[in-house]
Parts: sequence; structure tokens; C-alpha cells
Amino acid sequence: MVEVQLDTGSSELWVDPDCAVSFYPTGCAANGLYTPTNSFTSHNLTKSFTITYGIGSASGTYFTDNVGVAG
Repeated sequence: MVEVQLDTGSSELWVDPDCAVSFYPTGCAANGLYTPTNSFTSHNLTKSFTITYGIGSASGTYFTDNVGVAG
């Protein structure tokens, strides 16, 4: 299980599979890690991305997967 904070202003769900390079490693590790190889429904789109923000950047690879939202 991976806990996430939903951003309703975005069409993408960001999860960090490697907390070692996270801006906040302790908080990242506390929320669980997404491991695509552990999911039967994960699909690597083999498309890389890099997004620059005011205080840093994010980069990685796009995957699709099935997501369930509790409550």
C-alpha cells in the first residue's frame, strides 16, 4: 500500500519509487513505496519526463496502473 495526497488540479498521480533521491526522504518512506514490478496491472509506457518547479524538479518514467481509493 502506498499513501498519496491527491491533487485534484492535476491529471497525473505522482508516487516516488525511490525515497533516496526524494526532497523529503523521511516523509517519502513513511508513505510507502510504489514498486511497479509488484503490480500485475502496471505497464511501463517507456516515456520519460522532467518537470521543473520553483524549488526543484521531478523526473522519471511514466507508468499506467490500476488505483483504488478508499473511503
